[in-house]
Order: sequence, then structure tokens, then C-alpha cells
Amino acid sequence: MTNHVGQSIAMATNEMFKSFAPLAEISCWMWTGERQSTRMRIRYLDAALRQDVSFFDTDVRASDVIYAINADAVVVQDAISEKLGNLIHYMATFVAGFVVGFTAAWQLALVTLAVVPLIAVIGGLSAAALAKLSSRSQDARSGSSIISEQALAQIRIVQAFVGEEREMRAYSAALAVAQRIGYRSGFAKGLGLGGTYFTVFCCYGLLLWYGGHLVRAQHTNGGLAIATMFSVMIGGL
Repeated sequence: MTNHVGQSIAMATNEMFKSFAPLAEISCWMWTGERQSTRMRIRYLDAALRQDVSFFDTDVRASDVIYAINADAVVVQDAISEKLGNLIHYMATFVAGFVVGFTAAWQLALVTLAVVPLIAVIGGLSAAALAKLSSRSQDARSGSSIISEQALAQIRIVQAFVGEEREMRAYSAALAVAQRIGYRSGFAKGLGLGGTYFTVFCCYGLLLWYGGHLVRAQHTNGGLAIATMFSVMIGGL
């Protein structure tokens, strides 16, 4: 009776820890990202306000400073909070998955290890294409924001020379460029995701076939084969 109670308490404690750990992981990294991005915005604005007036006439526009405070700080915050936490999480999953796989059934783990780089190559190509398109889309949106800000700042001059239609055409053209880049980004994301999952399921078929061969040859059992396959695949992904 005492052993059953102890096991129940241990299982309950384990489940509570597994529920609390993801919450702590996400909340702590998001909290530190918010704090650091706020301090970065304040220091960036302080440095900009300390510049001479000629700096804004020759080197940079006021709209660039505003865009950097709003958009670039969000990118840095995302990298500090979510991306850094995911990096540590995936590295730990990678190490643990391969340790479990090679401990349970090393033959199947080697075959799984051979197909994981193929999935990584497809994911890397997709990520590189998306990063390039995202940078181009950000530049296009920045250009459209500059056009609108300049038109609104000089609205009297625009109306005096009847330039409303010209400004609207320039703004629409800048947005059209961002829209076309968005279409390409969506196509690249869908193609990369589809290619990744197609390769993953093909690899699952290969590993299930080879795992069945190892089970029939009595090199391992079904439970260890499934555990090895999913451990190495999840760790590699």
C-alpha cells in the first residue's frame, strides 16, 4: 500500500513538473525579451535625440528612426525571447533523441540518422528563401511608409500642386511590390512545408520497413524499434 502511494505521488509530481516546465520556459524568455527590447528602444531614441540637426538632413530620415524603433526592435525581441528559447529547447531534444535512439536500437538509429540530413536540407533551403523574401518585403513596406509619411507631412504642398493622385499611385505601386513578394513568400512556405512533410512520411515508411526487418530477425523488439525511430526523427527535426 505504501509503495503504491509513493508511486502515485511520484507520478503526480512528475506530471506537475512537465506541465510547469514549458510555462516557465516560455514565460521567462518572453519576459526577458520584453525588458531588453524596451531598454533598447529607450537607448536608441536617446542616441537619436543627441544627434545634430544636420544628421537628419543628410544621413537619415526621421521616418527611418521611427521605423527602426517600431519594427527592428520587434525583430530583436523575437530573436532574444522566442528564438533563443527554441534554440536551447531543440538542442536538448537533439541530444536526448540521439542518446535514446542509439541506446535502444543502434542499427535503426543509423538508418534514421542517414535520412535526417535530407529533411534538414529541405528545411534549410525553405528557411533561406523565406528569410530573403521577408527582407525584401520589409524593404518594400518601409518604402510605402516613407511615401505616406512624406505626403502627409507636406500635405499643403501636395494639395497646392494637385498631387493627390500622383501620391496615391506611388503608394499603390509600393504596396503592389510588397503584395507580390507576399505571394512568393506564401508559395515558398507552402512548397517548403509540403516537401518537408513528404520527405518525413517517406522516411517513416522506410524506417517502419527496416524496423520490421530487425524485429523479424530478432535484433530488437517492436517497442524499441518505434521508440528509436521517433526519438531520432524528433531529435533530428
